[in-house]
Amino acid sequence: MIKRKKARTEAQWKKLVGSDYIDSLNEIVDELFEMAYRRKWNWGRFADAAGVNYQTVKNLGTKKTRLPQFRTILFLCEALGGTLGYKKGRGGKVSLKITWTPELMAGRRYDKSLFSTAA
Repeated sequence: MIKRKKARTEAQWKKLVGSDYIDSLNEIVDELFEMAYRRKWNWGRFADAAGVNYQTVKNLGTKKTRLPQFRTILFLCEALGGTLGYKKGRGGKVSLKITWTPELMAGRRYDKSLFSTAA
């Protein structure tokens, strides 16, 4: 029988990777879902575009998953036309940042032609 490791709590993750990373992760998730909402994407469409499971997107959207895997956030970001990066600050603290393409930056100012729901 295989023993599974216990999942880490949020406090343990903060200690391991730093609270700046966790805080920036939460901000990134909020920004991604806001951008998907502006495109009028439901969770199913968002999941399909990113190539991740619907339940994963639903759990992120309802805040059930609080510490998603980096690659999940990366796929969601790329589905919306962004690039996910990170930077190390003082003391080795890591924070995440999305860089949007210029076309989407215009779209963030509500250029409706960029947010069509046609596939």
